[in-house]
This record gives sequence, C-alpha cells and structure tokens, in this order.
Amino acid sequence: VIKTIRDAREGSRLASEGQAVVEKLENLPFPVVAAINGAAMGGGTELALCCKYIVASDSPSTRVALPEVNLGVLPGFGGTVRMPARIGLQTSMDFILTGKTMNGEKAAKIGFAASPAARSSRASGRRISWRRRSKATPSAAWCCSRRRAR
Repeated sequence: VIKTIRDAREGSRLASEGQAVVEKLENLPFPVVAAINGAAMGGGTELALCCKYIVASDSPSTRVALPEVNLGVLPGFGGTVRMPARIGLQTSMDFILTGKTMNGEKAAKIGFAASPAARSSRASGRRISWRRRSKATPSAAWCCSRRRAR
C-alpha cells in the first residue's frame, strides 16, 4: 500500500484511518487476543500490539516485524509506542530501527507474545485450544481457551 501513495495528503489520510482502526480495537471493553500463525509484518504486528494478549505459533512460517524502516518510513499505526511498552525500549528499538524479523520462539523469549503455541494447535472460528505454558502471561492462555462470545 505504501508504494501506491501519491502525495502527502493521501498518506496522511491512510495513516489516520489505520490509526483509528487499531485504537478502536485497543479500546474495546473486553480483552482481545491476537493469534499469530504466519506473517504479521508491519500493520499486522501493529494490530497485534494493540491487543491485550498475543499468542504466536512455533510454526516456521511465523514471522513478526516492523519492516517499514526498510522502505524509509516509520510504523504509522502506533507500533513505535506500543512495542516499547510491551517489551522495553532497548529491545524494541532494535526491531523498530532495523526492521528485524522474529519468529514465535523469539517473540515469546523477549515478552512480545506468550510462549509459542505448538504447531499442531488449531485455531477455528469457535475455539482456540493452546496449552498453558507461560507463567509470564498465564491469563493469555486462559483467555485463548475460552469460547468466543456470540
């Protein structure tokens, strides 16, 4: 999407729309869980960061990053504020300023996500059933195992 922006006005409008979406998600009156099983790059990572809990799979395809810096811009949906709040300033600066990618195991190790969910876990529209393996965020696994409210 960034490559298709033609002028500053259009860029500002699109950034405002994206910021409004993540703010709405962040301000919901109940906890929201982001389940990452694949690529969550840029906006996907920023969307996950506005959730109360993040669970990432240990699948080889799981990749999390803020790669916008490689295009000459900074994350525009609040990732530069939310990532340091979640994993600390020093650790987050390494990802924000370099565009480095992390897998599910690294995401859990640095506190970005709960312990990685086993690849054999299945996320369906009705239920996510990952085992509770993290003492750091025990309520995340509990929250994931609850049936989705209708």
